[in-house]
Amino acid sequence: TTTTTTTTVVPGREAPGGRAATADDAPRILGGPMPDPVAIEAIRGWGNNAVRIPLNEHCWLGRNGAAFGGEAYRSAVAEFVRLILEADMYAIVAIARSAPGATLATTQAPMPDADHTVQAWTSIAETFKAASDRVVFELFDAPRPPPGDDELLLLESSSSSSTAP
Repeated sequence: TTTTTTTTVVPGREAPGGRAATADDAPRILGGPMPDPVAIEAIRGWGNNAVRIPLNEHCWLGRNGAAFGGEAYRSAVAEFVRLILEADMYAIVAIARSAPGATLATTQAPMPDADHTVQAWTSIAETFKAASDRVVFELFDAPRPPPGDDELLLLESSSSSSTAP
């Protein structure tokens, strides 16, 4: 049995003081454009063997006016993944921010969107295909029914019920 200890790193978001932030043994989150090799060694020193990187599909694709997006974002993430792999850890890439159409992806949507998610994952997979034995693809961060979708909620609750009607 292998135990995985994971740190989540959010590209482009500042943590308090610009460095590691922890609270009550919660996963550590590093901020700034991307952690440097010293930060990667600190993560490794915590006993981690994986680092989770939640991505913004609009930043990855350079869509809808994302402030840090396109080639600069993709290059920064790719460099970060390279550092993680060099430190003998796994990189877990996940789309955590998405939005359909021209809406800027600033929050987590309930489900992947048909407008950009497939294009983003095609590009992400192409970028990391050479390291696919050490890069884990988390297709979508915690999908859930849209708010107020009673039909989906009813299906979910009835499929999880063990009592026959």
